[in-house]
Amino acid sequence: GTPEPIKFPERGITNKNISITELRNSFNLSAVPQIAGLENFILETDGGVSVNENFAYSFYDWIGYLSCGIDDIWMLKRELNGIKGEMTVLSRKGFINPTSILEDVQFFKNLVSSGKSPWAVINVWGFEDSPVSWNANPHGYLFGGENDYAIVLLPKGDLVIYVAVGTLDTYS
Repeated sequence: GTPEPIKFPERGITNKNISITELRNSFNLSAVPQIAGLENFILETDGGVSVNENFAYSFYDWIGYLSCGIDDIWMLKRELNGIKGEMTVLSRKGFINPTSILEDVQFFKNLVSSGKSPWAVINVWGFEDSPVSWNANPHGYLFGGENDYAIVLLPKGDLVIYVAVGTLDTYS
C-alpha cells in the first residue's frame, strides 16, 4: 500500500499503551573525553580544514559504549585525551516524538552555554525496521529506517552531528 504520513502530537505520547522509561545513572569513568570545543573535531593544515577522523570516530565509539552501559572505556583514553571523572547519563526508552528531542537539544544547549556542563550529547537509537525512515521515506527490505544519530553540543553554540545510515537508506 501507500504509506500515510504520521501525525505527531505537539507533546507527549500518541498511545496510552506506549510508555516512556526514564533512567538516571552516574558513572565514575576511567576516560571522560576532554573537549574544549569544535577544535577537537577538526584538523587545520596548510591545505585547509578537515575532520579529525581519529578523534571523531573514537568519540562516537565512546558514546556507543556508554549508551550500552559499558563504563570502563579505558581503550579510548589516549585517543580522546580522557581523564578519570564522573559523568551523569540520562536515558529514555519508548516512543519519543521529534518535538521532545528538539526541547532536549535546547535544554542541553542552555546547560552547556551556562557553563554548568563543558559539553553534552544527545544520542538517539531508533527502532529497527521502523516503518518510516529519514525524511518520511518508507521503510523497505534493504532499508534500515532506524534513524540513529548523535548531537554533540559544544561551547560557543557549536554542534557536531553524527548520522548512522545504511548503505541503501534514503537520507536528506
